[in-house]
Amino acid sequence: MHKNIFKIELENSQLIVNYKPREKIFLNLKLSDYHKQQIKNASKIGEVLVNEKSVYIPLIYEVNLIKPEKFVAIDVNENNIAFVSSDGKFGKIVTGVKELKVGYAEKRKKIQKIRNKRRREKLLKKYKEREQNRTKDVLHKISKFIAENFKGYGIIMEDLKCLRRTANRKVKKLNKYNHKIQKIGVNNKFMKFRLNSFPFRKIQFYIQYKSLFNGSPLYFVNPKNTSKICFRCGGLINSSKNCSNCGLDRDINACLNLLKMWGLPPPESLFNANMALPLTKKDEEKVEDLSGRGNGGSYRYGCIFDVHKNYNFYNYSIG
Repeated sequence: MHKNIFKIELENSQLIVNYKPREKIFLNLKLSDYHKQQIKNASKIGEVLVNEKSVYIPLIYEVNLIKPEKFVAIDVNENNIAFVSSDGKFGKIVTGVKELKVGYAEKRKKIQKIRNKRRREKLLKKYKEREQNRTKDVLHKISKFIAENFKGYGIIMEDLKCLRRTANRKVKKLNKYNHKIQKIGVNNKFMKFRLNSFPFRKIQFYIQYKSLFNGSPLYFVNPKNTSKICFRCGGLINSSKNCSNCGLDRDINACLNLLKMWGLPPPESLFNANMALPLTKKDEEKVEDLSGRGNGGSYRYGCIFDVHKNYNFYNYSIG
């Protein structure tokens, strides 16, 4: 719908469409105070899309990107998101998306056994929407946390556009069942399901647009060997969680390599630190809530953030 034929009245929460000369259509909108404020702050309003259920109003903002003096590297993993900043902040955000995806996959298996087609399709649709909503909720919380706590930083992330292609890659091998040379997948069925179902690019997109909205620029680098080669000792980490030589955490190591690839020196406060997360339960010490719901706080050391536990952070001594 072109912008010349509609008008939005925020006071009455209505969309007025000039249907014909001297004829108008009034659509009642469910606008909260947040929606009204966003519409007021927008520089421009794009072409409105109306269907049977919803009205889509695209908002255009003009944002001045700053030239950052500090940077933060973010490594997106299957069940956590690790970050290391150039001023010495580092930690992991526990997402729980892996367990969520696997749990709903098991539910779908059980539902597929139901003989009643109508009931089966109804349940599949129900749990599909529930899985999508829960996943979006987690990703929005994580991206909001990163965008707000690293406002003014330059954000460095891996370029994961070819991840699906890598997960589904096939090579020519001997098929042990028919004894023929043919293309066989490198990863097994369960691994391909995990890699294809996790929304790597979606979480990066959420971080990207929320950070750009705050004026923080983003940079994408080649992810090759960022997790495999140890930043500290140069050894191979492979599939283990920590470096077998120096104990450096695999995900924190990837962030340090991302900073290095962007030409940044390692944070001085972390250079000689152990940086092995998570530590044992006895080393945990609860600190102030960083979500903004409490009195606020700051952190200088590694922290574990669980979106399912009301934004509780734990401070780990690494000195």
